[in-house]
Amino acid sequence: MTLKNTLFLVLLFSFSTCFAKQSKTDSLTALIKIDKNDTTKVNHLNALCKEYLFVVGDPDKCLIFSKEALVLATQLKFKKGIAQANGKIGASYLYKGTYYESLKFSNLALQQYQQLNDKKGIANSYNNIAAVYLSQKKFNEALQMFLNVLRVSREMNYKEGVAFAYNNISVCYENTKKYDEALIGFTNAQKIEMELGNNLNISMSYSNIGYVYLLQLKYAESLKNLTKALDMSTKLQNKYTMGQNNLQLGNLYYKQRKYNEALKYYTTAKILLKSINSMDLLSNTYGSLVETDSALGNYKEAFANYKLYRLYLDTLANKDNIIKENQALISQTEFQKNELLLKLKNADKQAIIAEQKTTKKINVLSGALFITICTLGFMLYKGYKRNY
Repeated sequence: MTLKNTLFLVLLFSFSTCFAKQSKTDSLTALIKIDKNDTTKVNHLNALCKEYLFVVGDPDKCLIFSKEALVLATQLKFKKGIAQANGKIGASYLYKGTYYESLKFSNLALQQYQQLNDKKGIANSYNNIAAVYLSQKKFNEALQMFLNVLRVSREMNYKEGVAFAYNNISVCYENTKKYDEALIGFTNAQKIEMELGNNLNISMSYSNIGYVYLLQLKYAESLKNLTKALDMSTKLQNKYTMGQNNLQLGNLYYKQRKYNEALKYYTTAKILLKSINSMDLLSNTYGSLVETDSALGNYKEAFANYKLYRLYLDTLANKDNIIKENQALISQTEFQKNELLLKLKNADKQAIIAEQKTTKKINVLSGALFITICTLGFMLYKGYKRNY
């Protein structure tokens, strides 16, 4: 298993601007309750999605409200609201690691923004699509899309978009082991984010820079930047970035063979990522726990974590297979459509139930194995005493 140096930077980009230091979810929820079913409500729903995704770091909540926004915007024929909702849905699926769905909704948003000649929306859509390609390790396709983001952003003097482009082009460089170029790009992106006061993206820049230093085995520089990233994401209470920062710090300590420290960060990452059901990062986390527990001689825990690592890996593959069946939805009856969508909705629940059953079985088997070993040892000891 290649569990270290996996692409923890893949989702570490911003897909829209978010300057909030504190979540506005409560105030927006209150407004939505008194809103009429008009374009104002669509705007508030889309804004609430943005808060849940980029401030709170909860893609599931974002999906709920973005889908509600999409339904209402479609009824009202509110084109900009439709494009924004599709964009948020695409970004949410990207955070969840559901790449087929992310690409589908991000492409829809791109087409709609192009019809509206909304260059800011076009730039963000290119960014989302490129992020999917990057996640799929299609680096050339991703780079071309990120260059489109840079071009469009410069045309409209959209500083946030320029920062996104620098950051994400650097992610491509990092994946092709051009580390010096990647550091230059991440640093340039961070300078712009600092000018804009975007704390979430500043935190992500520190994380990206720290990760490149880790790949270069420059541990002191890596620790400095990753610690700053975690401090900032903790203040922002963004669970997704907090989870990823802990995962990266675990990698840093694992690389230095400081396994107890690594275990502490991996365990924290697991708790955070389970709370938002980020399945792709959970798979990475359990894989890292397998190697760390093995290095510490905690073989029972390593075995349990290996089962969960395989579970999440297989669940992700299963979800992708289910989603691909969507291509046949057009020719199916309404009942078949609902049945297929229900399968997808239940995939996450099945993973959680399976995890609980797997953990129970592991505990029973481990206990039985321990009793068997003790019994065998006792019998050998009695035999030894009889002979002497």
